[in-house]
Amino acid sequence: MFECIEDSFEYQLNDEFEKKNNPLPKASESKMGHGRVGIRTAYVDYNVDWCEKAEQFKNCQAFAMVVRKCEEHGIKTVENHYYICSQKYTPEQILYLTSQEWGVEAMHWSLDNTLAEDKCTISSKSKLIVSNIVRKISLAYISFLIKANSINNTIRGYMKFLSFNPGKLLN
Repeated sequence: MFECIEDSFEYQLNDEFEKKNNPLPKASESKMGHGRVGIRTAYVDYNVDWCEKAEQFKNCQAFAMVVRKCEEHGIKTVENHYYICSQKYTPEQILYLTSQEWGVEAMHWSLDNTLAEDKCTISSKSKLIVSNIVRKISLAYISFLIKANSINNTIRGYMKFLSFNPGKLLN
């Protein structure tokens, strides 16, 4: 399926006839920060009928591609990411939605590095759900304390400090 979608986008973006007569909807955004310059461009193909395997995906409405071009310290990289969409998103919506996935990854990284989430061995589904909720509340509360008290420390470092000073947790 991946090759099928990749080939379709490559054809539609590079074939002169397709570019002129059937241009794909697109949107771009650029961001600078941390020594990087990045440009993300989203393309959406609402014509999924050509792909026989699209039927495998419930309510497949579109295919999307996000091209991420980045330059950092003089090194240029290009990454293509492909998505199967269950709604007819606009390219602007695709850019927004794909940028939100990093927020989830950042939260998981924080949970794993501060609370060892990946080492959890709970097998009961209900206990796992409760444990997950407690971890997220704890992380949110510690983050709140750090911001509210203008503390210059990492979450992990502040948790270590609190383990030796539990009274500070409730103040």
